[in-house]
Amino acid sequence: MKKAAEFVKQIINMLSGLAKDKTKELKRKTRAFKTRLVIFSLLHNRHMVVSSLSHKLKSNPTSKKIDHDDNKDEDHQNMVVVYSHNVNAMSSTPVSPHVEYQYTEDEEEEEEEEKYPDLRHSLFEAEGSVIEMVKHSKEDNGEEFRLEDEIDKVADLFITRFHRQMWLQKQLSFEIAFGVPPKKSINVPFGRNYFPTWAFDHIKYLNGGSEVHLVLDKYTGTGFQSKGSYLFGHFSMHIKMVAGDSAGTVTAFYLSSQNSEHDEIDFEFLGNRTGQPYILQTNVFTGGTGNREQRINLWFDPSKDYHSYSVLWNMYQIVFFVDDVPIRVFKNSKDIGMKFPFNQPMKIYSSLWNADDWATRGGLEKTNWEKAPFVASYRGFHVDGCEASVNAKFCETQGKRWWDQKEFQDLDANQYKRLKWVRKRYTIYNYCTDRVRFPVPPPECRRDRDI
Repeated sequence: MKKAAEFVKQIINMLSGLAKDKTKELKRKTRAFKTRLVIFSLLHNRHMVVSSLSHKLKSNPTSKKIDHDDNKDEDHQNMVVVYSHNVNAMSSTPVSPHVEYQYTEDEEEEEEEEKYPDLRHSLFEAEGSVIEMVKHSKEDNGEEFRLEDEIDKVADLFITRFHRQMWLQKQLSFEIAFGVPPKKSINVPFGRNYFPTWAFDHIKYLNGGSEVHLVLDKYTGTGFQSKGSYLFGHFSMHIKMVAGDSAGTVTAFYLSSQNSEHDEIDFEFLGNRTGQPYILQTNVFTGGTGNREQRINLWFDPSKDYHSYSVLWNMYQIVFFVDDVPIRVFKNSKDIGMKFPFNQPMKIYSSLWNADDWATRGGLEKTNWEKAPFVASYRGFHVDGCEASVNAKFCETQGKRWWDQKEFQDLDANQYKRLKWVRKRYTIYNYCTDRVRFPVPPPECRRDRDI
């Protein structure tokens, strides 16, 4: 009996030792799991930002254990700072719904994902713990769930999902950064985006190049062009037109591609006799064909002060603005057989030149050279476009820039109201209503709301 009792005692001690060892192992794993979960608990803090994402996550998220109960200050020093999952907390700018990003992981991570459902949202939602979800997944497959066996897999899966979420947040942040339109054009020096192309001595630089004067005399005019070529974007210039008797002169600001079947987007300011209003002519060339002239009188004297003239060009429309007032829209009407500029990069040009054979009253009013030199003044030189080589056929960031977003795919109600005001009060010619040239209105006119 005594030997039997001792034998039983030994067995009990052995089992107790095994139990203690198992308990210690479980506690060790639990602490490791707890340490990893600290990272994800931080995701609930909406005041944190990804710019301070610690390198510790990339190297070893559990390299330093954290004791929540005794060392709270030390814990916070070792914590990894991450994004809130709610991107709207950072910006109210809507994210384009059609932009998709591809994410790839290594084969080991993909094998882990095949074993369990997509747990990304369980990092943020209180609808059920990940442990419960993993347990249900195991039970659904007829397998026994043992927390001590699964805890490392769950923790690793958390880390995998964490990296995925951070990658998605970075992409969304990238999109938000591109999705925020500028509140106004950014003024930069002339040399940042442009260089002179002819009659260099007829370009005058003031204030360190922040202001430029183009000079026209009886010998020559002058001009400049952009350094880059662009596929889509927003392009703006502040211009003060030739003052006084400007008949016969043309101040041009336009975009144009470089081949025979070229695309072009034109602002042309046609001078006039003293006291008569300037005429602004716009035109759009697609595939080498223009003949889409529209003319308006401006509601101010453009020679008295600087005013902003800009073009918004994306895959959906071209909009001409004067001081942020839309004066013309040219929609993408490829679906009804009309060409649209979409695959030819354009440079930006501006020039002051003599065109008295047609510019003023069809050439009846000639340039009065006694009033020379004629001066047009420029500043601003804003360019926000997708820069591409001359031979590029697409923009690498297509769909990701602010001008690609939904709110810029059409004018809003207030913009259409202002456009209607311009057409009603200031339009003096519209090719869409010229029945001599076009007995049947061109098909794009109705879509552009020109008729």
